[in-house]
Amino acid sequence: MRKIAIIPARYASVRLPGKPLALIAGKPMLQWVYESALNSGVFDEVIIATDDDRIKVAALAWNARVEITSPAHQSGTDRCNEAQKRLKLAEDDLVINIQGDEPFITREPLLAVTELAQKHSIATASRKFASTQEWQSPNAVKVIADDHQRAMLFSRLPIPYHFPGQDCNSLLARKHIGLYGFKAGTLAQISLLPQSSLENAEKLEQLRWMQAGYSIHVEEVEYEGLSIDTAADLERANLLAAAF
Repeated sequence: MRKIAIIPARYASVRLPGKPLALIAGKPMLQWVYESALNSGVFDEVIIATDDDRIKVAALAWNARVEITSPAHQSGTDRCNEAQKRLKLAEDDLVINIQGDEPFITREPLLAVTELAQKHSIATASRKFASTQEWQSPNAVKVIADDHQRAMLFSRLPIPYHFPGQDCNSLLARKHIGLYGFKAGTLAQISLLPQSSLENAEKLEQLRWMQAGYSIHVEEVEYEGLSIDTAADLERANLLAAAF
């Protein structure tokens, strides 16, 4: 079984243009992600999938493997699927989709999702909420899983209903971490699915897969991470980089 990490990266970003190449402690953010994945020791190969020559040139400078993919892709999942097709993976080989804006990703969640994906077709990760405010934020995606680690629901809403006096972490919801592991055959299948009504309502691609009948298994991890979406996030990342 081959274990391939793919980091989809596009240059355009509404809130932070050129985000993959934004510097953190003098090093492009995408390079932080790539090196973290490579140094984790979890994967047989780490690949950057992009449609932008600026990202390609930068990544080749730090000796990364780069696959140029179509600019028409609407999601990182589709970009990963195009890249994995070129590798001619077996259906049971693993593809781990790593977000290119998580510069401080660690071995723990990468290994956890990879191991869970070996047992199931689609795997992802979650963690406890840092605060009630985080749980209430629409930017923090919530996931509720059953006793067998299968996701029951993803939402931007603060689910489940929170009665006064209850600690959000005493409930079933956890903060979703945007890291996915797929069997290669399953990734090819879900990339053919049309957008769904739930997906369009929440702007969450994983709801498309669930609405089509696919199960997503969720591993809870300790990793908190920092997703870079704004200039303020980038400033915080530079402060944290010294201690990383």
